[in-house]
Amino acid sequence: MQSSSYLVLCLAMCLMGCAGPQLTEQESHRHTLETVGRCADKAANAATPEKALSNSMSGLLICLQVNLPRTMPDPPPVSKYDIPPDSPGYTQAVAQHDEELKRREEVMFQRQMLMYRHQLINSAQTASSTLGLNAGALDAYARRISKNATIAHDLVEMIRKPEE
Repeated sequence: MQSSSYLVLCLAMCLMGCAGPQLTEQESHRHTLETVGRCADKAANAATPEKALSNSMSGLLICLQVNLPRTMPDPPPVSKYDIPPDSPGYTQAVAQHDEELKRREEVMFQRQMLMYRHQLINSAQTASSTLGLNAGALDAYARRISKNATIAHDLVEMIRKPEE
């Protein structure tokens, strides 16, 4: 079994295109969702509050790397075009449809990530409350997950003041 920090590192490398062949955006989204989902499952089923907090923070660290909207976006509509293939506007309609599908996939990815983020925040709040961690102790815990002080601070802020 691999540690959650290893999964975060692998994900970061995949997102930056450093590991193996270049992933398509759809593959990258799928891998990101799978990794964050595993963190959320591990946090929810952790044997101790320490493990729940560690897994929650690892998942939230990934959420910080993804440019997520502040609120849940509504899925955009996807038009259906009934244009014969030999029509002059067919190529443009297909391109428009493909662009609408791509935008919808992006929004659906964001929606799933926001749901995971909410679940991870709840798990982190429950675990930190169970452990009786004050802001300083939570910050120290976050610094063990991320050595970067700014990112650790962002993790703590996300847990203490979640966005709705």
